[in-house]
Amino acid sequence: MVMGFGCTKSNKFWFKLIFQSSITLLKTKIMKQIVLLFIVMLLPITAVSQTEINGIYYNLDKNLKTAVVTYISYSETYEGSVTIPSKVRNGGVEYIVTEIGKNAFSRCSRLTSVTIPDGVEDIGSYAFSECYNLETVNIPNSVRNIGMGAFQDCRKLKSIILPNINRIMERTFQGCKSMTSITIPQDVKLIGYMAFYDFGNNATITILSDYTNIEANAFYACSVKTIFVPKGTINYYKRMSGFAPNCKERFKEK
Repeated sequence: MVMGFGCTKSNKFWFKLIFQSSITLLKTKIMKQIVLLFIVMLLPITAVSQTEINGIYYNLDKNLKTAVVTYISYSETYEGSVTIPSKVRNGGVEYIVTEIGKNAFSRCSRLTSVTIPDGVEDIGSYAFSECYNLETVNIPNSVRNIGMGAFQDCRKLKSIILPNINRIMERTFQGCKSMTSITIPQDVKLIGYMAFYDFGNNATITILSDYTNIEANAFYACSVKTIFVPKGTINYYKRMSGFAPNCKERFKEK
């Protein structure tokens, strides 16, 4: 006995309907994925663009109307004295400069001075690293974060006034051999690994905070004349592993 499906036309009708519905659903899903992918691909193109304005390169965010100073590979893009404006205009739109980006001035060995405008909040990692002839940097009080290695190997940088940041990241001033003085703000609660390694030229360091955590090797291989710390904190700082033995002999209360 041979078993059949009964109504053949009905089976064909339902099969065709299910098949067409499946195809329609599949097409809809694929189209949604394509549209979503297209939008994601367009976002960084339409929202952020790299532009040169008066000799300085920026990433311009058209949505936030902000500008980040950026870099062009590792080349001698900047030299001499550079003054960064607080605002720039492009295509009839005004942008506020809020950040010095990662590596922005890195390896610009002919750069001698930089003025950063009020309103900038972040200085990115290695932003001025290996600027061997950089002598002066003016940092506004608006800056809240300075990234790791930001001034690493700025060998001619003699002094710098730090804004009221809360940490000094690892290697920030490593290799700044010409520094004669630096004051570490009261709100700084962490000085990172090797932050001042190979630092100073008979330098005076003033630490304003009563309790700052200092990580390993932060003040090793340094040329330091005096380290001023708040009254009653010498023993606390002498216990820190971040100070080389010769540095611990140079503490004075202030």
